[in-house]
Amino acid sequence: MKAEFEALRERVRRAAGSMLPAAGRTPPPVAEAIVRQVPRDAELVDLFCRQARLAGADAQVVPRGALLDWLSALMDRLEAGKVLIDPATSMAAELPDRFASRTHAAGPELDDELMFAADLAIVSAVAGVAETGSIVCSGGAGRRRSLSLIPPRLAAVLHASRLVPDLFDLFAGLEAGERGITVPGNINIITGPSHTADIEGVLVTGVHGPGQVWVAVVT
Repeated sequence: MKAEFEALRERVRRAAGSMLPAAGRTPPPVAEAIVRQVPRDAELVDLFCRQARLAGADAQVVPRGALLDWLSALMDRLEAGKVLIDPATSMAAELPDRFASRTHAAGPELDDELMFAADLAIVSAVAGVAETGSIVCSGGAGRRRSLSLIPPRLAAVLHASRLVPDLFDLFAGLEAGERGITVPGNINIITGPSHTADIEGVLVTGVHGPGQVWVAVVT
């Protein structure tokens, strides 16, 4: 059986023009210098915001001292009466004091019905990918992994120090725990609002996740 498998592999390799490594050989390493599009010394904040906007998100640079005002203005503009807050979000402890009538802490005990009825979710992004304008959210102890997926609107707080140039750096940082990037559970890489064109090629936004996304890049 092994001989037959190796013979099949060799036939496929020849048919593919040597794209597959021969039996027993290690595939060649990925040429990062060719794949990488973002230099390590790039201005990541500007690039991230530009790419996030191209993906359909509203990304803005927000000084840390203005974050509560930014969130307050967003809630008022959306007339959001039910707002869920990721406990790991920067200033999460201060938000209920200021918006007690309409905010709820999104801990593990959060009722699913409230999750679906929420007007807005506020999450803390564990990282941001400048090349694609993507935010990275995670689950884990004390955090609801569905918080960034179920409510129709999503506001993410992303600290500028957690921006990485591309996915190479993201996964290397996750493994090494660099830039404070640690993920105890799963991760969701979110690039703009959810959208699909599966049905007759018609693009529809907000089908399987938030239809509107805001990102505050905190400096």
